[in-house]
Amino acid sequence: PLAASSKSPAAFDPLAGRMPPYDRCGACARHATGPWATSQGTRILENGDAVDLTWVESAGGPVIVMEESLRNLWGGYANFDYENACKVDGYAGLVTFGKPSAPVTGLVINDIPAPTAFMKEYRSIVQWISSPSDARFVEAVREGIGSVGMWDEGPIVRVNGPLAIFDAALPGIEASTDELLFVEIEPTAYRVRTADIESDTGTCARVHRLDPVTEISTAI
Repeated sequence: PLAASSKSPAAFDPLAGRMPPYDRCGACARHATGPWATSQGTRILENGDAVDLTWVESAGGPVIVMEESLRNLWGGYANFDYENACKVDGYAGLVTFGKPSAPVTGLVINDIPAPTAFMKEYRSIVQWISSPSDARFVEAVREGIGSVGMWDEGPIVRVNGPLAIFDAALPGIEASTDELLFVEIEPTAYRVRTADIESDTGTCARVHRLDPVTEISTAI
């Protein structure tokens, strides 16, 4: 299924000792003033549509996606789980964790640390690379997702239940409610495809789309 240190998670500072990360959009990921500061609720877009996104952030590393029922098995920085997640190459990849006799699998969203949300209307995990506002971010995704010329092919995963998304550095059992993003999605197999969407408003969004497939693969 898709599924410690004695330090408090609050001890993680996403800015401590770090230069701002840059990606191929040429924009700095917004850690200090990212959308989670203002976007934990409903916003009204210019066209009158309402959008309700909940954002989670990492401490500078990847985020992990797994079935909520498996979250307590994730050790984060307390064991080798976080280290293994950081070894994943590319935009998204799989990592195994749990008991050696019965390992389970999670999906690592990698490459650049950025605030992360889920847009249900596109069945997509989205990351805020740059934008003047959360409304502009959502509008850029809505306007650009249909015209993406090329998607990066990621792993195939099988989802069997509700998902949890959170900072891969956190032990799952220690993650608090405001550090977790819960996602309800139809149980089936998905191909993860990734693309960056840019707009002329200074917005860049990284989109990890979950496309249903019929292939059978490692479940997460």
